[in-house]
Amino acid sequence: MDALIYPGRLTGRITPPSSKSFAHRALIAAFLSGGPCRVDNVIFSDDVNATLGCIRVLGADFRICGDSVIFTGKTEGLSGGVCDCNESGSTLRFLLPVAAALGKKCLFTGTGRLPERSYKELALALNRGGARISPLDGLPVAVDGRISCGDYTITGSVSSQFITGLLFALPLLEGDSRIIIMSPLQSASYVEITLDVLKTFGVTARKTDYGYFVKGNQKYKSTDYTVETDYSAAAFFIAAKAMGHEVETEGLNPFSVQGDKAVETILKKGKNGRIKAFDADLTDTPDLLPVLAVAAAYSDGICRLTGAARVRLKECDRISASAQNLKKAGIDVTELDDGLIIAGGKFRSAKLDGYGDHRIVMASAIAALGADGPVSVTDVQAVSKSYPGFFTDFAKLGGKADVR
Repeated sequence: MDALIYPGRLTGRITPPSSKSFAHRALIAAFLSGGPCRVDNVIFSDDVNATLGCIRVLGADFRICGDSVIFTGKTEGLSGGVCDCNESGSTLRFLLPVAAALGKKCLFTGTGRLPERSYKELALALNRGGARISPLDGLPVAVDGRISCGDYTITGSVSSQFITGLLFALPLLEGDSRIIIMSPLQSASYVEITLDVLKTFGVTARKTDYGYFVKGNQKYKSTDYTVETDYSAAAFFIAAKAMGHEVETEGLNPFSVQGDKAVETILKKGKNGRIKAFDADLTDTPDLLPVLAVAAAYSDGICRLTGAARVRLKECDRISASAQNLKKAGIDVTELDDGLIIAGGKFRSAKLDGYGDHRIVMASAIAALGADGPVSVTDVQAVSKSYPGFFTDFAKLGGKADVR
């Protein structure tokens, strides 16, 4: 699907969808608790649906009522069942260790770029722990055997999702374990989200100078949980506000541990109605790169985005995709290995590529609002991955997008 988006102004108040990051984690914890419990305020995006499908294969017994997932207990799961992760890296990397801790024999599959996104280091750690993960990279991947307690060594610069998967799995084992992180942890705020959810469900892990100490024989507590609003989704409308649109985002938790909350402090109004030029180290918040790249195009100077090398391995190469789209719209961009240097300028009417990436599509829609003419964007159906109602909310605020 493509969209033709027209210049205009957004006005009004909007409540973004619930956090995909919190939802993944809460649903897994609710499953591991054995129920009965419920997870409320769930946005059934493609990624969240992938997690729901996979935990059902692993033994979750639940039903969906409105925006709630009501867990009634556990089943034995499907022996040799297929866990379809669709394009969700979180689903795959969180549940590989969980399946190995539960001793489940299953096959994980995926689509899009997910088969290209490496999980090798996690697979090696699980195999050292007693599981049989094969192959060590690529999809489909078979899981068999059961891991034992002990030391699990992971490089922190690869993916915080590996750490999260282990934090879910290791408390289920009979003895104590250590997660030893061999380099500075990237995207640390996502691990904080994990620890926050685990604590709510009665499970703890202690941060140490080497990584995390995880006590064994812990029991997940059945508890009702409400997923908080997503700063990652809100970031697009927060950027619009900084660009001069009269938009207010509601329902956000000011005390949230979500790293993408940083968008509120990064973006400030500058001169002549433009955003004040900024530098942003995205080591902890790489998902902000597409929207901050657009905001930089509407800044009053030169902006530098760094620390986001990992987003080259997302649904698309987000650094290259953002650079190419901005160049098409007449913006001066220099591509770095780990980010972008962007000079604020005049956004021109252009044909932009959505690259099948939800964040690139949403960033492009916000960018189009200040263009000197209509902007076309491809692959707009990709918003279903995290924010299925994005264009509906866009229209409610006065945005005009001809989606076809």
